[in-house]
Amino acid sequence: MSLEIKAVIFDVDGLLLDTESLYLQVDQSLVNDYSKEPRKITSRERKLYVGTTQQHSMKVIIEEFGLSLTIEEAIEIRAERLRKVFPTCKEMPGAHKLVEHLFKNKIPIATATSSSRRDMEIKLQNHQWIYDSMGKNMICGDDITNHKPDPEIFLLAASKLNIDPQYCLVFEDSINGVKAGINAGMNTIHVPSGEDQRDTSLKSTEMIDSIEDFVPEKYTLVPYEKNLN
Repeated sequence: MSLEIKAVIFDVDGLLLDTESLYLQVDQSLVNDYSKEPRKITSRERKLYVGTTQQHSMKVIIEEFGLSLTIEEAIEIRAERLRKVFPTCKEMPGAHKLVEHLFKNKIPIATATSSSRRDMEIKLQNHQWIYDSMGKNMICGDDITNHKPDPEIFLLAASKLNIDPQYCLVFEDSINGVKAGINAGMNTIHVPSGEDQRDTSLKSTEMIDSIEDFVPEKYTLVPYEKNLN
């Protein structure tokens, strides 16, 4: 690293919380219930909409699968179904440990999620650790006009933390999220939430399989304490 990292910004879905499987489950239910010729959602379609807005996601699914719904109707039905399953989401491996470590060592941290604030409140019902560490620095989809891969959300997070973008480290799981981090001029760690979100052509700072594989000192951050047994 040629620059000192002074702040860390996290995506949430598929990065801190394992919600992508829930989104896929609900999206597939829409296809099954409202398409004349239902079929499985593949990685090709998911690449087109994961990490973007609800409007874009539903537009893609309606067009790709011929759903007999308007975008507004699809968003409403999807939201209702998602809010029933969001409280069941689990934390991703290594996520709690890293966030707690950074918070403990007074490294400025924030979330930058395309999800609405209302949905975030439901997802975090059983994840108080995210509120405790980043609740005051939580940027949601409601707070921005232009969504990923546009860099607006990350630039807003950096502004809230009062840190220059070049000194920020972004963690993202989706292709669109990684593009947004890069477009913001930030060091960006790609942690793909699935094979359909793995793209080696992206110019991310690093790609790792799990947050558990992240080495803080590689990015001028305080290293984890070693267990003394």
